[in-house]
Amino acid sequence: MPTDHLKPIAHIGKKKKQEYKLVCLAQSYRDAKDECKTCLRQELDAKSLGEFLFVSERGVYFSYVLRSSHYKSGIATNCEKNGFCTDLKHKEYRDDSCQDFSETRVSKSGQLNKWVKKLSFWKSQKNGKTQKLPMLSHCVEATPAPGDPKRGLSRHDRMLGCMKCLERVVTGLVHWMNVGAFFEPSAFLLITSKAKGIKWNICPDKCHSLQVTSIANCHEYYQKQLDTSPIGDQIYVNMEEPERENITLDYYSECVVAHYRSEHVEECSECLQSIFEVPAVRLSRISSLVSPKPDQKTKLTKCITTSDRLGCKKLVFVPNDMCVYELTLVARFNRVPSAHFNPPQMKIFSLRKYWFLQKHMSDAGIISNPSGRHATVVLATYPHIECLKCLALVHEVLMVSTEKGYVWMIEPKDGARLCGCESIDTKSKVENLHIHSLRAISAIEVYAHIDDSHSWIGKLHPSNIPLNILPKNLQWET
Repeated sequence: MPTDHLKPIAHIGKKKKQEYKLVCLAQSYRDAKDECKTCLRQELDAKSLGEFLFVSERGVYFSYVLRSSHYKSGIATNCEKNGFCTDLKHKEYRDDSCQDFSETRVSKSGQLNKWVKKLSFWKSQKNGKTQKLPMLSHCVEATPAPGDPKRGLSRHDRMLGCMKCLERVVTGLVHWMNVGAFFEPSAFLLITSKAKGIKWNICPDKCHSLQVTSIANCHEYYQKQLDTSPIGDQIYVNMEEPERENITLDYYSECVVAHYRSEHVEECSECLQSIFEVPAVRLSRISSLVSPKPDQKTKLTKCITTSDRLGCKKLVFVPNDMCVYELTLVARFNRVPSAHFNPPQMKIFSLRKYWFLQKHMSDAGIISNPSGRHATVVLATYPHIECLKCLALVHEVLMVSTEKGYVWMIEPKDGARLCGCESIDTKSKVENLHIHSLRAISAIEVYAHIDDSHSWIGKLHPSNIPLNILPKNLQWET
């Protein structure tokens, strides 16, 4: 397979202070990929990235809001060139709209700093000059029209229909501020428009009810949609080899998950085997588990795909407990009954006290845990694929094995919603764990582990998962 289109993405994590500019990029709803966000943060050296669903000119997009000193307007990012992002657009999200959307703030007391935010909107006049007209911000609590059993549309699709109608009538941008897996009957929509005196009895066929409310209700969700989790130096996607030699990598364990494109599985596996002299243990369609010795860790980066060679997509260090469990299973299934098996001698992290670095999920499927608390990771098994899809929606899943039907995930709080199909093994609990830059697997990404599918349409919401598996608040068709 030719690799001319692959260009290394430089790691830009430890540079001297530079001026950071606010950047908003639009990604088509149909082209959205989880790995695009991670790649953009790494390439553009963004400390955080917000993802918001919006409608503009009847098109549906995700906006990626970040601050960067490296982005150049009009020039394709390396993330696009390498295929992690598809056709990022800047024109759908003008600089003025980006500035307003990210800088309208709510004070600590909960009161809105500005009830009406004036935006820049340039309109041509007869004499050829332009005039700066104000755009107004509105927060509307919207409930979509009831579903039609014949059409079978989920609430998610019906809410998009309501948003498209509003955008067409008010001629502006319509943001869905509280999109997530736990779908509520109504949604807060942030609408920016030049129209004055809007009568909110519009779009009755698509919107069951529209209630104007304080903009504070919309911006309450702004911070919750920001992904501030550490990208970490262990996300190696196409990092330039010279750059790898100049940074201190986070080799905190002797357990590594190798990720790869399914078409590159042989190249990745062969490279890893040349280092470890034993085959990697397959976890899913796109991942395998390896256990390097201390002196082998620095050789791992040679197995990363670059413009000159194909290999692994990324290598992620995970807690040793995950390798111990997997390798114990392998030995149990493969050994002779009379043989004696000793589990790998690794330092188990449950004996040490670490702090959990919070993962704020900006994509669908996760309600984030409060930052700064201890993390307890538990092992959960699942009987079928539909259950795994639900687990990725409801919980913070850190590692998945579709080969053996289990996941490692953050322990649910007492009273938290469960899928009801999972079996949580409390004996395999790992307490007080620092997961470093290990990132949760989203409800979209899990599909790639299942069937190597990179398309997400129809997968953001659980409409294709049997209702008896889903928690009540996830049953979108009710």
